[in-house]
Amino acid sequence: MLGSNALWRELGFRSPAAFRVALSRGMIDVPFFTLPNRRGRFALAKDIAGWIACKRHAVQSSEPDGSRNQPMPSSDS
Repeated sequence: MLGSNALWRELGFRSPAAFRVALSRGMIDVPFFTLPNRRGRFALAKDIAGWIACKRHAVQSSEPDGSRNQPMPSSDS
């Protein structure tokens, strides 16, 4: 489980304020929840990992030749 202080960093926001703005605008597709007697929002680590994996997949599939993140061929023949 991750709290607000860790969430903004893990999701790649530059500041807690940027995270709060994105959250209030509904721009983050992660299920958040609150806890009684605790401040802030929380999310499960597995949900955050899934969100990051989806974003990575979207970037890779948008590459025209699919060459992104492919190992470079070895020059020692």
